[in-house]
Amino acid sequence: MTEENNHLKEELEQLREEHSQTATMINPKTVPEIESEDSPWSTVEDNLEIKSHQKK
Repeated sequence: MTEENNHLKEELEQLREEHSQTATMINPKTVPEIESEDSPWSTVEDNLEIKSHQKK
């Protein structure tokens, strides 16, 4: 039983290490940060709006 517990403790520690490494690699952004970024889609959207107004 003790041998199995040691194995589980080692496995748990390994998973914790993997999780902490993954968490440090991810740079989460908030929704406002993402929305405020200029993207090709916002440029396309702006161009479509301009063309739409020019046709009227």
